Amino acid sequence: MKLSVIVPVLNEPRGLARLLLQLREMQIADQVIICDDGSDIPCSPALVADMSRRMGEVIPLDVHDPLPGSDLVWLRSDRSRGAGHARNRGAERAKGSHVLFFDADDVLTPEIGEILDDLAGRKFDFAMFRHHDSRVLKRGGTGPLEPDASYWAAAGIGERFETVSHEGALSLCRVAAYPWNKIWNRSFLRRESIHCTEIPVHNDVEHHWSGFLSARTILASRQVGCIHHVDAGRSQLTNRRGIDRLRVFEALDNVADRFVHAVGQDVQRADFADPFLEFMLRLLRWIRGQLDSATALSRLTAEQALFLRRLAAPSRAALAPAIELALLRNPTLARWAAPELERAA
Repeated sequence: MKLSVIVPVLNEPRGLARLLLQLREMQIADQVIICDDGSDIPCSPALVADMSRRMGEVIPLDVHDPLPGSDLVWLRSDRSRGAGHARNRGAERAKGSHVLFFDADDVLTPEIGEILDDLAGRKFDFAMFRHHDSRVLKRGGTGPLEPDASYWAAAGIGERFETVSHEGALSLCRVAAYPWNKIWNRSFLRRESIHCTEIPVHNDVEHHWSGFLSARTILASRQVGCIHHVDAGRSQLTNRRGIDRLRVFEALDNVADRFVHAVGQDVQRADFADPFLEFMLRLLRWIRGQLDSATALSRLTAEQALFLRRLAAPSRAALAPAIELALLRNPTLARWAAPELERAA
C-alpha cells in the first residue's frame, strides 16, 4: 500500500507542525500533500519548521526536508475556498494507491501504523476506523460521541479489519460525516467521481455518503486511528454559527442525485433511505441549534422546505418508495420527521 495523506489547513501552522512531526516519526506516508486554503499568513515550509522549533522539539522540522523519505507537496489557494476545495485539489495530486484525508488540528494515534499493516494487501473501496473525541476524553471516556458510539456497537465490528455486511453498512453510514476516519482506494474515488462539495462547511457530507452508496467492499475495524480535537473557543468549522451553514443543501442535493443513481444500479441501495433520512434530520436539527440569528433560522426553514420538495421531484421518483417505506417501518423516524415535513408543507 502506497499512502497519500492530504491535509487541508487554514491558519493552523502549529497543528500542521505537530502533524508533520508525527508523520516523520511514524513513517507511514509515501506522499503528503499540504493544501493551504488561503491562510492569512501562508502555512509555508519555513513557517511550519519555525513553529516546530517553538514547540521545543528535540529534532525540529527541517525547512528543506521536513519528511525524509516522503514526497511532500505544498499547495496554496489565493483565497479561502473551503476545506472541500482544498481536499479535492489535494486528491487531484495524489499518487498513492490509497488516500487518507486528515485535518491539521487533529492527531494520529500510534495505532494508525497497525491499521495500515492490517490493511496491507487487502482489496477494498474504503476502510473505516474509530476515533476518540476530545470532548469524550475530557469526561474520562474513550471513543466517539453518541450516537456514533452506538452505531459502531450496532455494526458489530471487531478489532481487526473485516468486510462490512450490508446491515453493518446501514449502521456505520449513520456516523457523523467526518473526512479523517477512512482510508480510500484512490482508484475507487476516481472511478466513482467521489469528491467533497466545495462549500464553506459540511463539505464532507457528500464525500461520506457517496462512498457508502457506491462502494462494493467496505472494511471496518474498531481500532482508534485518530483523536478529533474540538475547542469551543477557537474558530474551527465545528463552531461556525452563521448563515454559511445553509449551503449544506448543496451537499444534500448531490447525495440525493447519487442515491437515485445508486438505486438504479442496485435496488438494494434503497435500504439506505432510512439511515439517510435519520442522518439528514439529525444534521438539520443540529444546525438549527447552532445558528445565531432569527434571520438564519428563518432561512433554514425555507431552504429545508424547498429541499424536501426537491426530493419529491420527478427526476428523483426512485426515492419516493424508499422514503415512504423507511417512514412506515420506522415509527420513531416518522415521528421525528413529522415537524420537518410540516415545515415543508
